[in-house]
Amino acid sequence: MFDISKCSYFKKVKHKFLSVINKTNYCWIYTKSKNRNGYGQFYIHGKNYETHKIAYMLLKGPIPHGKIVRHICDNPICVNPEHLILGTHYDNSIDSVKRNRQGCQKLNEEAVKVIKWMLKYKYYYGLAAKLARLHGVTRHTINDIKHNRSWGWINI
Repeated sequence: MFDISKCSYFKKVKHKFLSVINKTNYCWIYTKSKNRNGYGQFYIHGKNYETHKIAYMLLKGPIPHGKIVRHICDNPICVNPEHLILGTHYDNSIDSVKRNRQGCQKLNEEAVKVIKWMLKYKYYYGLAAKLARLHGVTRHTINDIKHNRSWGWINI
């Protein structure tokens, strides 16, 4: 990602960008086009950029290499700089699970707590297979939960 603040057209882009934002009491809503994932898209010299990234660069500064811009409000068209933070893809994945934003995920935090509790305190041969059938996942998934290879931040 380039540093927009170093471009000669910075003020013009900032003015144009801010002119298409509806500032509510909480989120700042980008009112123009969206991509198929629901994120706002903004064109600068023929190239398309996601609006939360543009907002971060215009209002907070450059995005360091290896970092992404994350929403704390879970609203993909929000460009409020107070709702935009830097992080990693891993941080974003953890947020996704904690906020139950994964579209096809079969397990949630409560189910994983029960699975972990059963595996720790009520284990018997065949339990992993039974839990897998009950939750519509594989025994491998249950085994990954047991050994903290997935859902490792959930403690019982």
